[in-house]
Amino acid sequence: MGGGLLADLVTRAWNRVRGHPGEEAGVSQAELRTVLAAEFAEVLGAASPLAAELRGEVAGVLQGVDAVQVALTATIETTVGEARDQVMAVLVSGLQEMSSRFAEFDWVRGVLSDQVAHTAEIAAGTRALLEGQQQTLLQLTMLRRRPIRHAPQAAVWPFSLR
Repeated sequence: MGGGLLADLVTRAWNRVRGHPGEEAGVSQAELRTVLAAEFAEVLGAASPLAAELRGEVAGVLQGVDAVQVALTATIETTVGEARDQVMAVLVSGLQEMSSRFAEFDWVRGVLSDQVAHTAEIAAGTRALLEGQQQTLLQLTMLRRRPIRHAPQAAVWPFSLR
């Protein structure tokens, strides 16, 4: 790759938000992000060789920084319960669609597969831990239900130690 297409796309987006030369306008992060998203959506979805090359550059950057794994891990670590399940479902669905739609992102399937295997291992370990805790609670409950046997009274000495 190395065609600099990604840099060209970012430069074009920057020039769009910056306005006309000589204009003194501040650019917010949100505004730049919105323009970048529009540029990427327009170019990356095209069926041209240029779009395929750009997708290859983007895929290389994402793969190089483990972006998919980082996103999955962050979702697991920062969200809880039903919210985590919903966010994870949307993320995985989008990643699967991207990897099936564009050949440049085939590697994403492997990352998702590895994550599923890792999650299954964690779930199995958690399940075993919970089963052990449940067994311990059951044993404690059974012990509590047993009648308490009092120790026999100490024998009375016929003499005093005084």
